[in-house]
Amino acid sequence: MKLIGRVMLLMAAGSLVALTTSACDPPPGVPTRLELSIADQRLRVFSGDALIQDFPVSSGKNNSTPRGEFTVISKSSYTTSLHDPSVSMRFMTRFLPKIGFHGIPRKNGTPLSTPLGQRAVSAGCVRMDDDAAAWIYHNVPIGTPVIVK
Repeated sequence: MKLIGRVMLLMAAGSLVALTTSACDPPPGVPTRLELSIADQRLRVFSGDALIQDFPVSSGKNNSTPRGEFTVISKSSYTTSLHDPSVSMRFMTRFLPKIGFHGIPRKNGTPLSTPLGQRAVSAGCVRMDDDAAAWIYHNVPIGTPVIVK
């Protein structure tokens, strides 16, 4: 007998529910790619063809966020700026060695002004609301494709 799918059992409101998915489909809600639109200042997260998250961001000013196709390569729950060690960020998810998605930077504990969804202000990284950056950090696996356009 050939296995053509898989069955997932879930408890929902006290009832056992079975979901069947194709062997080729990702499990529901698992991110399969990130698309960053510099023009829109938005990060969209997809699972297959389904949009599962849409976050306002602030990318790098003066075209300092590289365009192209990348993959998530590493994560750090806490990091500091390469330019100023008094600036810290939470939930860094890198798609290049020195570029990634992270929460609002704080200089000596004070959040830096970041116009999410409006314009680019960073030195190259992609700033996000702290909760959004935490979601990316916790839910997007290393190896996930990142498309920056």
